[in-house]
Amino acid sequence: MLINYPVIGRLRYLFETIREPFRQYFGSEDFHGSRDRVEWVYKAAHDQHSFASFAPKQPLPLPKFLLKLSNIALNTEEVSEDIGITYGVNQKEPFYAKSVISRSAMSDGSLSPEATQAFTIGAKLGGFPINTGEGSLTSNFFITHKNYDSKYMEVIKIPIFHKFCFILVKNIFRNAVAQRFVKYLVLPKNIADTYLFDDKNICFYRLNWNSNIEDFPKSVPEDMPDIIYQISSGLYGSRDKDGKFDPVRYEKSMKFCRMTEIKIAQGAKQTGGKLIGSKVTEAVAYYRGVEPYKDLFSPNRFPYANSVEELFNFIGELQSISNKPVGIKIVISDRDNIEPYAKEIKKRVSLGHTEGIPDFITLDGGDGGSATAPISLMERVGLHVKEAIFIVDNVLKKYEVRDRVKIIASGKI
Repeated sequence: MLINYPVIGRLRYLFETIREPFRQYFGSEDFHGSRDRVEWVYKAAHDQHSFASFAPKQPLPLPKFLLKLSNIALNTEEVSEDIGITYGVNQKEPFYAKSVISRSAMSDGSLSPEATQAFTIGAKLGGFPINTGEGSLTSNFFITHKNYDSKYMEVIKIPIFHKFCFILVKNIFRNAVAQRFVKYLVLPKNIADTYLFDDKNICFYRLNWNSNIEDFPKSVPEDMPDIIYQISSGLYGSRDKDGKFDPVRYEKSMKFCRMTEIKIAQGAKQTGGKLIGSKVTEAVAYYRGVEPYKDLFSPNRFPYANSVEELFNFIGELQSISNKPVGIKIVISDRDNIEPYAKEIKKRVSLGHTEGIPDFITLDGGDGGSATAPISLMERVGLHVKEAIFIVDNVLKKYEVRDRVKIIASGKI
């Protein structure tokens, strides 16, 4: 907010201050939900208590869900702080997520670079996983990665004069303005956004996809967050020039990610993801392996999922390449949507297969997804995620494979 709107962004604190005195003249007293949530986020962000007192001015509606109350409550010291979960116990490199809560898929390119960087820093500080979205792994996910090696990074050093300009502008204005100023002095405008700025060494860097796979790190660098790599029907970030799956590019991406999510369906994208040409900048095209400034319409069907068996074979291929967990993201409308998957898992388990079985299933509800969908279809295709969880959990238990598959749910928070 302060980077993009430095003046208006600071005025919001003034408006916050005068809001309550003015409510008696201009405020509506019959709608509270939205404001309560904003205040909760602000207090949590500033590490303040988020308690709310009972008051007639805040009538509480019937809750959408209930928390079970224990008659013998536990004290703080009796409760474990471990809220982690392990995915892919049968893989060579299982993923232990330190939190059961994660940031769901939102693509860099649909979000601004600053937003993706902020989410990435937050995921690292908070210790929770972050999903790349179908926009693939971009430079902005490397914002916390400072202990890099020039073998797999393109590093552009800044001339002495430009270093002086950087320090000068930084002292007069602020760091973000100085970075942006020097970036467009040193780098060609069409690729400037694909580079990150290293404050410590005062240079620009980005991942070098042309480096040999042997030069990439053997394990995920410790200064990066836990990233879930998503592959959509467009295969962005894992495709060759002809739009086919590129196993080498995928393997390079997985050197920095913990597991893979194949997006079969999403709540508001029943016709494949869309990104208008004006948003397909040189940077977005570089990340996704497509031509710039041309509309991106992802195919309706995932190219390697013409049948459940073919999809599971592709899952096995990804598991073999990455040695890490692989799962699928789906939306369901009834039991018929999930039973074919459960039957195929049961079949492969009975045959003693360890690969080709999804390590997790991500459920997106009919109310999920982004604004890239026809308004007439939003919140009308597929079951709500709570009903979906209930059905999927029961079907997997019916086929006795629930212990083989973790369930992730999108909550649309």
